[in-house]
Amino acid sequence: MYGLFHPGLAIKDPEGGYFIVSGHRRARASKLAGKDAMPFRILDTDMETARIMMVDSNFQQRDELLPSEKAKASVDQKKDSIISSSGY
Repeated sequence: MYGLFHPGLAIKDPEGGYFIVSGHRRARASKLAGKDAMPFRILDTDMETARIMMVDSNFQQRDELLPSEKAKASVDQKKDSIISSSGY
């Protein structure tokens, strides 16, 4: 069997185009394989939720992360959320 088993996930970018939430490596591999397009599921969510989904997706792919690294990423994510919601 050839091709992708799972489509990538993306959200609409308010400035135009799309923002990939999950599937960056699959998209790069598709381009290297000479494909013009790959399937994506477009999510109806905001950028903050998309960021959380990206971090969760990365955690699932990386078994070798130490608990301290996961905790730091979680704290950084919360800081980014506070900063972006406050307008700074």
